[in-house]
Order: sequence, then C-alpha cells, then structure tokens
Amino acid sequence: MSELILIGAAILAAAAGAAWLGIHRAPETPTWVCRYCRVDFASEPEAILHCQLMHPDEFAEQQRWSAGLL
Repeated sequence: MSELILIGAAILAAAAGAAWLGIHRAPETPTWVCRYCRVDFASEPEAILHCQLMHPDEFAEQQRWSAGLL
C-alpha cells in the first residue's frame, strides 16, 4: 500500500515539474511573424521568402522604406 502511495507521489511530482517547466521555459529559438498574415516562422530566411512570395507589394514597399527611398 505504501509503495502505491510513493509511486503516486512520484508521478504527481513529475507532472508538477513538467507543468512548471512548460510555463517558465523560454522559447529555445526565436521566431519571426509575418506582419500581414501573422504566420509564425522558425527562421528569418523562411519568413522573408514567405513575404516575398505571398505579399510582394508590401514586401517591396518595406524594402524601399528600409533603404530610405520613401
């Protein structure tokens, strides 16, 4: 009987530890979010390619603004 209590306590402690880590853990990799459709990407090149293909007019305007041409 006491073994079952110890096993239950160990399972409960492991679950509480996993929940705490899930709440307090910082993201391991930075993410990039498309400002137009809010899609989240794991890498900057992937996000840039998405914006070039899916939002060409907005991307071109952003590039001109970044270059100081607007």
